Amino acid sequence: MIMKTEETQIRQDAAFSARDLLVILFRFRYRMLMAFTATTLALTALPLSKPPVYEAKSTLLIKIGREFRNRTEVYGGRQLMISQDGIINSEIQVLTSLDSVKKVINTIKLENLYPELLDLPDQKDRLEAAALNFSRSLTVQEVKNSNVIEISFKHQNPQLAALAVNLMVEAFKEKHLEVFSDADTAFIENQLAHYQSKLLDSGNSLQKFRQRNGIVSQEEQARLLLTRVASIESEKIEVENRINALAARVPILKSRAEKVLALGSTASEPGTQRPMDEAEARLLNMQLEEEQLLASYPDSSPLVPLAKERLAAVRASLKELEARRNRRPGEADPAYRSAEAELVNAETELKAQRAKLVALQEEGKSVSQRIQLLEQSSEEIQRLKRQQEIDEKNYQSFVARAEEARISNAMDRLKLANVSVIQKASVPVEPVEPKVVKVLLLGLGLGLASGVGIAIVSEFYTPGLATPQAVERRLGLKVLLSIRQRL
Repeated sequence: MIMKTEETQIRQDAAFSARDLLVILFRFRYRMLMAFTATTLALTALPLSKPPVYEAKSTLLIKIGREFRNRTEVYGGRQLMISQDGIINSEIQVLTSLDSVKKVINTIKLENLYPELLDLPDQKDRLEAAALNFSRSLTVQEVKNSNVIEISFKHQNPQLAALAVNLMVEAFKEKHLEVFSDADTAFIENQLAHYQSKLLDSGNSLQKFRQRNGIVSQEEQARLLLTRVASIESEKIEVENRINALAARVPILKSRAEKVLALGSTASEPGTQRPMDEAEARLLNMQLEEEQLLASYPDSSPLVPLAKERLAAVRASLKELEARRNRRPGEADPAYRSAEAELVNAETELKAQRAKLVALQEEGKSVSQRIQLLEQSSEEIQRLKRQQEIDEKNYQSFVARAEEARISNAMDRLKLANVSVIQKASVPVEPVEPKVVKVLLLGLGLGLASGVGIAIVSEFYTPGLATPQAVERRLGLKVLLSIRQRL
């Protein structure tokens, strides 16, 4: 029950408040109307009295082209791409540069764009002030989630607004080429010649080092030398084994030959003494017969020559027998000759094998020295190769950059940029300022607010109580009767 009473009281207070407000508005309706009218007229007349302002717009497409490739100075490296936001922001900064703005102002003429600035005495100050005004009227913004830039410019003259935007686009293209053009073409050409010379020098240094050390193909030569080392070691083992075998055989052959030579008197032509004695006896008999024949027969007798021939034959036989008897025992023995020949062959082969072993040892030392030279030269060759590779990469990098610079310069001369005009600025028909509906709504709203405010303030500063409800609330007494009085 108590809660219902409180709710009823709150509703009555609210009703009283709304009623009081209506009473106040009605009581000071003339003041409120005057404030409303004055405020509305002031807020609408001032903007509507200004000359209309027109806005021309153009849209540009920024293509990701050659300007945004970032290459390292050497080695050719990877081409780094700038982010899309970074590209668009960079282009906006180039577009809104003061150089482009001043160029457009000078093209259109200051007296056409801002004739009010002609009163300034200094021409430089006039241009700076015009550039400031132009920048304030110029709006450049990125279309969200795209590579499109929107340019807009406001001016009281619609033709000048469109002309300014189109000239701004052309100035932007020229400034873009100026900013992103490779001005270091001469430097690149000089560096190209420098690295070409370095590449030739490093190649010549490597070639001379190889010629000086007799190195053609390091890997192949090392493989062949290692193979030869293994072959030499194998041959040395075979030769040493052969030398050991021959060294053991030669004393045996010497001993054998000496034994054959020592046994030569008994082993060579036995029975020589007896035929010799018989031959001497026959020779003596023949000499006696010859003396008898010479004594008995003349020299012309045929028996005398025959006796002489027989005597000569016996003498020759005797001489041969004596020579055989005086010969060195065993020299003509085939066994001795065979043993001696085998000994000579063994000694000759032993000397040859020893000479071959010495030659193999010398060759092994030479090959080892050659391998050591290759190992010592390996580090220098690798260093020269690395230097040659570095110079080659630098040279190829600047070859590519020089070609890119030539192409870029040719494109710059033709004014080929990565900027395309989607929509050129056209002469606007409707002004963007003032916005009549907006101004009227704003004026009416503020006028109404000012009228209500004047009425409330007047009530606050006016003495007395205007309604019975106000009396009851203020004095806490019940009003029994109210008399209406027209003021």
